Amino acid sequence: MSKKHHPVCLCGAYPFPHRLGSGKCPAPYYICSECKQECYMLEKDFGIGSYECHGYRGVHHDYALVSDCCEAEVLDRCVFTF
Repeated sequence: MSKKHHPVCLCGAYPFPHRLGSGKCPAPYYICSECKQECYMLEKDFGIGSYECHGYRGVHHDYALVSDCCEAEVLDRCVFTF
């Protein structure tokens, strides 16, 4: 039987790596790369939408995870290992 690996957090709640969400560790949040504030992560579609090329129709999607405040790249507060 294999061991189950839990996500590891490196926040300032403890001076050592610890299990995410345990004890004094707060709920996971992210840091906006633009304004450096705490934020939530959103999934946004930056695709071109519907298109037609040589008679073939399709829909292009380009999903990205962005911050809810500036729609910039999010920096992860925690390091996850699985």
